[in-house]
Amino acid sequence: MNLSKIIRKIKNLSKHKNIVMCHGVYDFIHLGHIEHFKQAKLKGDILVVSITDDKFVEKGQDRPFFKTNERIKVLSAIKYIDYVVISKSKDAVHNINLIKPKIYCKGPDYKILANDTNGMLKKEVNAIKRIGGEFYITKGRQYSSSKMINSLSKNKDQIKFIKGLNISPRYVRNEFENLKKKNILVIGEGIIDKYTFAEVLGKSGKDPIMNYNIVSSRSYCGGAISIAANLSNFCKVDTYISVGDEKKNFNMIKKSLSKCNKNIFFKKNKSSTPIKNRFVDNISNQKFFGIYEIDQKNYSADDKNKIINYLRGIKKYDLIIAPDFGNNFLFKEVCDILKKKTNHLSFTTQINSTSFGFSSLNKFKNSFSIFLNEKELRHELKDRSTDIEKLMKLISKKNNTKHIIVTRGKLGSIWYEKKYNKFYYCPAFARDIIDKTGSGDTLYAISSLLVRFTKNIKFSLYAGSMASVDNLSDYGNKRILEKNNLLKSIIYSKV
Repeated sequence: MNLSKIIRKIKNLSKHKNIVMCHGVYDFIHLGHIEHFKQAKLKGDILVVSITDDKFVEKGQDRPFFKTNERIKVLSAIKYIDYVVISKSKDAVHNINLIKPKIYCKGPDYKILANDTNGMLKKEVNAIKRIGGEFYITKGRQYSSSKMINSLSKNKDQIKFIKGLNISPRYVRNEFENLKKKNILVIGEGIIDKYTFAEVLGKSGKDPIMNYNIVSSRSYCGGAISIAANLSNFCKVDTYISVGDEKKNFNMIKKSLSKCNKNIFFKKNKSSTPIKNRFVDNISNQKFFGIYEIDQKNYSADDKNKIINYLRGIKKYDLIIAPDFGNNFLFKEVCDILKKKTNHLSFTTQINSTSFGFSSLNKFKNSFSIFLNEKELRHELKDRSTDIEKLMKLISKKNNTKHIIVTRGKLGSIWYEKKYNKFYYCPAFARDIIDKTGSGDTLYAISSLLVRFTKNIKFSLYAGSMASVDNLSDYGNKRILEKNNLLKSIIYSKV
């Protein structure tokens, strides 16, 4: 029976029956749910359960565990429930207004207002009161579907790490709320990440090459642009971005940075914004080829002077985030000026096909933090076998850097704090990886921001890791981080 027919039937019943309504995701039915439904049914004659549709569930990675139709089948088999309806929104307000129940019930975990992580319960309570209904909280032992699912879906290292964090939902919300008025600068190179999807036609009849037919293409802003766009949902962001002097892609760049306070663009004469075009097999979704459009020339003396003179006059910032993608924008003089504008300068560097053999961490000396992956660290120190911790200590001492953060793919990440000679380890949390492009930048951005203002290294590293999971589930930087979604991923990941 479709939703409209169910609604009509419930409206007819409500003329002579008391309707009770419950709402939730109900992803993993347990004893607490059964008791909740039993008590709710005792409050009236007809029990209607509203469930959140899959695309509106915001409880972190891989949720919901069971899809909408599967959840409907399970709930429909419970004897206390008379009707199951789908909610096509994040909350139950629309369904409350449609069904007009006499009583709206929530479980005992909602006795604590702090569990209302996004204010949806307040909206629902207001909705039931507006139609003259009653809000009721059932009693009994509290269970958590999220905790059960997390225990099943996480390995022992992940569970141990999360338990060791010892953070409450209130702590998570407060730490992110405190970021809202912080002023930061993101300075670095803009990149356009293009994905060309193609299907194989077969080997050429005359030449020993494979031929492909292009099916579609997508482009997303990457590099410093995506970092700034992500951070603009958490704090006040100014940007100084290196781009080309062409009009192509410029509107997309400006749109990506629309939430930033101020955007200054430095243009290299007669150059275009770097475009990294990855060709993807349309069937397997595997990348098989890449073509880059990148001007590797240094900035002219005139362009360099313009950049230097401008940066000398900028204000001081609470934090400067400076990603270096090897396209010559963060030359030594720029790095030296940035170090004078803040005590908290966070760098990341990238070895790629255009910068391999030419990059160096020397220009990042005396900075607050440096983020890089293990391959980049080993390349810098020309060492492929020494324990990673020894190399992190070595580069920290050599560059006089307070924090060294190394990402290691499926092995997770390591944070070294020079002041206390201490290491922090965080496991990897991503499972279904579509594309790794941009994930390290997202971890770098969120971790840099949090460690500057919270001083909690383990929490900063974990939040950055959870933020990067969202990147990994799609191509490039298609997904811009939403603050509320990240908060839920962190809060609901507890076991």
